[in-house]
Amino acid sequence: MVLFQAIEVAKRVEAAFITLFAGLVLGRLAGKACARVCRELEFEQIAEGISDVMGYFVSSVVYGITVVLVLQQFRVTRFVLLGAGGLFLLVLAVLVLFALADVLPNLLLGLLMHRELSRHVGKRVRVGLAEGELVSVGWLDIVVKQKQVFALPYRYVRTAKFRVLRAG
Repeated sequence: MVLFQAIEVAKRVEAAFITLFAGLVLGRLAGKACARVCRELEFEQIAEGISDVMGYFVSSVVYGITVVLVLQQFRVTRFVLLGAGGLFLLVLAVLVLFALADVLPNLLLGLLMHRELSRHVGKRVRVGLAEGELVSVGWLDIVVKQKQVFALPYRYVRTAKFRVLRAG
């Protein structure tokens, strides 16, 4: 019984090795062929370097399929893909939180300050060093216009001194 299981494992390892080798070779060939076809079709006129990018993309897809096929040989595809998917979602969530790090405080401050500041639209104001007419009060910032237009986020408006100078 143990010998039979060892033979089965050896067959799976052999099949996985052959699949991996074939996938790497096919991925490399498919990527080069795709890049060559894109150059022949003059895709470089659309964007410089796009032929190489397309070749890398095709190679990556073939490599990904190869990895899945190798994992299937060992019957661990589901676990690995679930783990990789979970890790991907975790990284995506962290990136979204970093992206929203500037937006959320401005949005929350905008909700709190919107009513007070919207009463002064059209009036001449000074916010920190920016002075001019308060043009608009938005969700994330206020717009002050003199010779230049300044979009001032609420995080700055909260810390800077806001004064109404006179009516527009």
